[in-house]
Amino acid sequence: MKVKVFSSVLFISLLLSSVSIGQVLVGNYYVDSNTPGYTLHQGDGDRIFDYEVVFDKPFDEAPTVYVTVMLIDELDNSKMRYQVVPKSITRDGFIVEVKVWADTRINAFGGQWVASLYEEKAPPPPPTTTLTFNNIYFDYNKCVLKPDAKAELDKIADQLVKNPGVKIMLSGHTCDRGTDAYNKKLGEKRANAAKEYLVQKGIDATRLLTKSEGETLPAIANTTEESRQKNRRVEFNEIK
Repeated sequence: MKVKVFSSVLFISLLLSSVSIGQVLVGNYYVDSNTPGYTLHQGDGDRIFDYEVVFDKPFDEAPTVYVTVMLIDELDNSKMRYQVVPKSITRDGFIVEVKVWADTRINAFGGQWVASLYEEKAPPPPPTTTLTFNNIYFDYNKCVLKPDAKAELDKIADQLVKNPGVKIMLSGHTCDRGTDAYNKKLGEKRANAAKEYLVQKGIDATRLLTKSEGETLPAIANTTEESRQKNRRVEFNEIK
């Protein structure tokens, strides 16, 4: 007789390295002429022997099974005609089917099996960036951008350049001095002044929507000159 040993360590290592998530079980099988029902060492023609593998722990569903041959003990002058495949795979186990044909006579088969069940997981969402927009403020009855407002708009423009998919709403506000109609128009002018500045900084105008709230949405009550100053503003909000 001749014993042939095949190395399947590389195959098993590559297979296991590919299973990053899910359930995996690995085991060995070995059958020989002393195993009840074994007939692969005698006779001619097609002969089949089934070896049952029972998992230590059931899978959630029927896994994928791979079987390798690591050892064959063949009779002298026997031609190597054989096949080893897994079949009847369930959550609880499977059958290693060893088949030989013609005048092939083999005293023993051995090898390894790997059962794996992959878990499909959705890819993680792309990282999100939190954009921070601060208000800009205007002098009484004015829509001219002050130096500190331009500095703030420069920061907003930089954020928009880094996040090209973002659109924002520019809302113009006023204090309570003046008529409703006048303040509505003034709020519009303030929003447009901020928009025009951002466009000059290279931001596509289609990403900048404007509206005027006039005096209808004060940040704080218009009770003092200081509070009125905080209401003369443009607010920026990301459009979801």
